[in-house]
Amino acid sequence: MNVLPFVVTILMLLAIMTYGKLYVFLTQNSIQSQYVCYMKVQEIAKINEIQQELFEKTEDEKPTPSKTEEGASNNHNPLKVDKKVKKEIDSQTASSRELNFTRFINADKRNQDPAQFQALYQVTKRLIEGLYQNQPFFQKIQEKRGNLVDQLLQTIMEKSALPENQGEITEMKYLANLDLGDDELQKVLIEMLKGSPPISKEMEKCNSGRKKEKMLQNQVEFPSLMAYLKINSTNNKKSTRESPLRLWLTSREVLQAIFNDDSFVNNIMETRYNLYLNLRKFKGNELAKQSALTSTQFKQLFENKIPQSFESFVDYKASSTKPPVPPSREKK
Repeated sequence: MNVLPFVVTILMLLAIMTYGKLYVFLTQNSIQSQYVCYMKVQEIAKINEIQQELFEKTEDEKPTPSKTEEGASNNHNPLKVDKKVKKEIDSQTASSRELNFTRFINADKRNQDPAQFQALYQVTKRLIEGLYQNQPFFQKIQEKRGNLVDQLLQTIMEKSALPENQGEITEMKYLANLDLGDDELQKVLIEMLKGSPPISKEMEKCNSGRKKEKMLQNQVEFPSLMAYLKINSTNNKKSTRESPLRLWLTSREVLQAIFNDDSFVNNIMETRYNLYLNLRKFKGNELAKQSALTSTQFKQLFENKIPQSFESFVDYKASSTKPPVPPSREKK
């Protein structure tokens, strides 16, 4: 009896089984290492985000000296902030660097002043178009539908007014849960909210060789809409509070949507950055007084340039918080 074919068959089966096990092991190990690396990157990003939020809150809400501290010494302490001065410059601390989107999902607030909302609508539309008009996901649907942004905003207003959706959208991220009843509009909204941030150096380390090269070749970068729009957490029928737009801190993209003029936007960014550099020279009471003066100066320079009916959405408060760097000062 010839046993050679039998032996060869057994060896082939063992080889196939060994290769299969090895492939599964290597694949799982690769996926596990990438997952661990990805979670570390996300953790670092979240920590940085929280630190930035705490920094901005600390800058805008510095504690006022207590009565005990005030009466502890009759000598003037330049590091203490006078309550009257602080009250003057902190009267609008609820302002935000993002454009307020609350009226789009709250019909009561929207109907309070139709002219104001129309001004806000046009600025928001220009902002969205400016951010995404060159992105493939936007262009593909824009070609089929034409006025894509108008349809998206109108659908958001209609669907958010339904009884089951009222009061449910308290932050921009929850806008993703709103059923628009239109697959194409839903896809566009999700892509905008999700965004596609640039690949960080930490994320590059999670991949190597061909995977890294392919990842870098296929990356498409565009920002999340949540970086430019916000919804008040107090969004309900009874509340009328809305965070005004902090012109001192808002991004170039938002400024461009408001003024629709590149050279003028560059002028605003350059001016406020120079004013910020000047504020860095002061501390304590002197900083508070100078911030109030700078806020007035900043308002006088640009309040007449704000589009009609949009003035009520803007806050001119200046502070020692660093505004976005103007293009002329960016490192190349």
